[in-house]
Amino acid sequence: MMTNDPYRAPEVPRDPTRDARRRDRFDEETRATIWLPIAIAIALFIGLGYYFFEQLIVALFSSLFTWFQNVADFFLVRNISAWTGASGGFPGAGTLPDATQAIIVLGLYTLILGGVAFWLFERRDVQGATGGG
Repeated sequence: MMTNDPYRAPEVPRDPTRDARRRDRFDEETRATIWLPIAIAIALFIGLGYYFFEQLIVALFSSLFTWFQNVADFFLVRNISAWTGASGGFPGAGTLPDATQAIIVLGLYTLILGGVAFWLFERRDVQGATGGG
């Protein structure tokens, strides 16, 4: 309803495509804001779960089998602890490996896991390395 009131702003018809674009942008920003903390929480849960699970397995199997200590010297958390000089872990888990062995084992873990990550990235790359398709 049009009035001749000079202090009232004129009514402008709404553009439905502009509203849809604004809503889509809001949805994308909201999605990113929600999923980032969830992804961080999942990564922390997996990392801490692996940390405690490995120590539990090493403590349990080292007390049951004498040969398991040699196998446990190549696990990830034990080598990180040996490299950083940490003395953590459950009692009965045995001694940590040497720092030189820890650096070599961690280097191998880095190469292997980096290679797997690169292979998965290349396998899932839809556009190809150039991006042109």
